[in-house]
Amino acid sequence: MKQDTKPAPFNVGDHVRYVGKRRVLSAGQGNAPELTLVSGMEGVILISTGLLADQGAAASKPWHCRAQFHNGFQLDITPENGADFEMAGVADTVTLHYSEAGRGTSVVLLHGFPLSGAIWQAQQKQLAEQYRVIVPDLRGHGKSPAPPGAYDMSLLARDVLAMLDSLQIKKAVIMGHSMGGYVALAALRLAPERFLALGLIASQAGADSDEARQGRYRIAEKVAAAGSNAMAEAMLPKLFAPTLPAAAPIVEQVRQLILKTAPTGIIGALQGLAIRPDAHALLSNLTLPVLLLAGEQDQIIALEKPKALASSLKTMATLTTIANAGHMPMLEQPDATTAAMRQFLSKLGA
Repeated sequence: MKQDTKPAPFNVGDHVRYVGKRRVLSAGQGNAPELTLVSGMEGVILISTGLLADQGAAASKPWHCRAQFHNGFQLDITPENGADFEMAGVADTVTLHYSEAGRGTSVVLLHGFPLSGAIWQAQQKQLAEQYRVIVPDLRGHGKSPAPPGAYDMSLLARDVLAMLDSLQIKKAVIMGHSMGGYVALAALRLAPERFLALGLIASQAGADSDEARQGRYRIAEKVAAAGSNAMAEAMLPKLFAPTLPAAAPIVEQVRQLILKTAPTGIIGALQGLAIRPDAHALLSNLTLPVLLLAGEQDQIIALEKPKALASSLKTMATLTTIANAGHMPMLEQPDATTAAMRQFLSKLGA
């Protein structure tokens, strides 16, 4: 029997909608116990493969995709059930609040979860002496709108790209902290032509493990019940270097940033973080300069991850480790962080 040799109809990051009959599915990939699949339910493609040559055989396997739904259930989409799925539209962009300072080459600094652009205040002030530095609040954070729904990384990236359009910025150096790094990677997937260089600050290219993904869904439930304080209590112990005194002013500063983040924004971001795709393949043939900046004592993204990523990149990758810093190097060691960013930018000839 002749194999279906059509390419996969969906790409990684695509939104898909189920249009088939109601079905109750038992646990497959992922940890969700079951999924009641009803018409109109939407998910995001995590894996998409075209024709895969069987090892040691001339035959080929047909296309295969895997979608993840917002409750964590993952479902394989193949030629056998592909007719039950269609491309889904994506949400409209929102107008982001942002601050801007300086003139010259555009540098965009994206904050992490669940914070705001305020974390970059020291870096923006110093870098603005030479560059045009734009610092937005991402959807659901700071002073930007916080509509309900899941904020997958491509949606947050489209918000940022729309902001650049409004500012008439064709190309920029885009750097992101933690979740902001994932947003930068999503923007790179959508519009690589907009990048002069990429910066991942206390960030990584990997997707969530099943354990981490389920942890995000559990904390989202707690935030829905108890508000933003539940997120602050869960995150604060892990954000800084273990050697930082609990009474350090930046601890309370970050606590207040989290408490000011709307629960709808926290929940939307958690759901989007859980379904983000792996980005190693995206970076495998990248030709852009990349800055990988890591806190030596990061308790959330271990130093081994940016080290491994730096060694795997074919492009000009600069790995800088910030001593006496955890997951928040721009606040824990602001001068060292700014110096590393400035040195990287100077190499671009910008």
